[in-house]
Amino acid sequence: AKPILTLNRNFSAPVIIDYPYAFSDLLQIMSYETDAYCKYEATQQVYETLLKEDLKLLTESGILNPELSLDFKGALEKLLNDESIDHSFKSYLLTLPTENTLAQENLAPDFDAISLVRNNLLKKLGLTFQDWFLSVHEKLSAPRPFELTPAAYGIRALKNQCLIYLSA
Repeated sequence: AKPILTLNRNFSAPVIIDYPYAFSDLLQIMSYETDAYCKYEATQQVYETLLKEDLKLLTESGILNPELSLDFKGALEKLLNDESIDHSFKSYLLTLPTENTLAQENLAPDFDAISLVRNNLLKKLGLTFQDWFLSVHEKLSAPRPFELTPAAYGIRALKNQCLIYLSA
């Protein structure tokens, strides 16, 4: 297969590089990349692409996109079921770009439309992966003593992320 370039491996500073990734390449990086920075950046670009496409559909036709593409569902399912990703990072990977992030790229952003589209994606993800979010939330809700450790923080963060999607 054609190799896919992942930029800034082992990097941690916020750098914006305008590289023309194909959406399918971003999904591959999201699914299989082992470098945390590259995996996170690809995942955020995937979310931004989906949100921009849905925003375009809403502004042009007044319709909210009710579906998730099969290739995106497959990539996200792989990410969700990847046991090598710790709870804290998985929570971080599940965080959608903010409305402010989406609005920054527009000269005259429609904040209502951006909010509708973002909430619609939360809802679609919550419904599509409801069983996963429920089972993970239930598993992470087992009684345990309160701790101020990275592992305990990760459990709380992922549990809260599950609740965000389930409530959407």
